[in-house]
Amino acid sequence: MAEKHSFILAAKEDFEIEAFLITDNAKFEKAKQSAFTTANCGKCELVESTKTDQPMDEVFNRIKEGEVFVIKFLPKSYLLERYANSTEK
Repeated sequence: MAEKHSFILAAKEDFEIEAFLITDNAKFEKAKQSAFTTANCGKCELVESTKTDQPMDEVFNRIKEGEVFVIKFLPKSYLLERYANSTEK
């Protein structure tokens, strides 16, 4: 389940990114599935999960078309999850 206030970033075509702000844990899974659809990530699977102090730097240095990043706020850092199609790991 998501921590309170999470961001989901979905990489679309042509270097576009769609952002989802989740403030209600009950809507987290639905928003994540919407992000997978937005990124055309039909077989999205969790590829990597790390704690970081600078999630946006890591996202913008690494994100590729069709990937989805989830940023969860933790008490003193962030949990960064990267999702990609199972064929693109």
